[in-house]
Amino acid sequence: MYAFLEGLVESTGPDSVVLNVGGVGWQLRVSARTATQMLEGQKMRLLTHLSVSETNLVLFGFAEEAERALFRRLLRVNGVGPSCALALLSSIA
Repeated sequence: MYAFLEGLVESTGPDSVVLNVGGVGWQLRVSARTATQMLEGQKMRLLTHLSVSETNLVLFGFAEEAERALFRRLLRVNGVGPSCALALLSSIA
């Protein structure tokens, strides 16, 4: 499992960031709160959560442990998947 990634922010979007770690670009889905903290060219460390499904692997990134912990708690709620949990986090940012 990946605990965190640290590198330069290559690009950002409203719900994603590309982090350059040793020449490899990692795309991570992020909440609105985390996205606002990302500046291109800035060195950042993002805590991670890897979501695995039958058809997809998605890496989620969080600027703070509290946000990652809440994301993981939301995943325990019946009917709440990773995309829904991220949307909920973004709505309370």
